[in-house]
Parts: sequence; C-alpha cells; structure tokens
Amino acid sequence: MTTLNIIGENLNTRQAVNITLKGSNAFTILPKYLETIKDLHVEDYTLTNEIGEGGNSGMNAGAYLNEVMEELTGMDLRFNN
Repeated sequence: MTTLNIIGENLNTRQAVNITLKGSNAFTILPKYLETIKDLHVEDYTLTNEIGEGGNSGMNAGAYLNEVMEELTGMDLRFNN
C-alpha cells in the first residue's frame, strides 16, 4: 500500500487543503497525483510505502515531491509549455 498525504493551498480559492491519496503502488496513485497538483501549491508531503516513510516541507516541497514521483515511476513528469 502506498499513501501520499499532501498539505498545501489551492491556488484558485486560497483555501488550505489536506489531501490523502492511496493506492497499491506509486503507479496507481500517479493519475490522482497529477490531477491533484494542477492547482495546488504543495507545502508539505508525506509518502509511505513498503520501503518506508519520507517527506519534505517548505518552499520546494512540491518540486521534491515531483522528483520522488519520477524516481518511483520512472516517468518524466516535467511539464512542457
């Protein structure tokens, strides 16, 4: 079981959010993760899987989370404009 908890701010409404995504592995939560972060400033995250638990907080937490998701899935998640 993989659990991703994200705390942040909705950029459209300026409301604080606390979102928990669960799946059997990183691949199963990836679509939900990509949809969730579209309009979200990530302030803190915790990722728990069969290997252990980790996370980050602060200004660059969203960038670090994206990097972790890339490493776990092997997919390039950089957004091309």
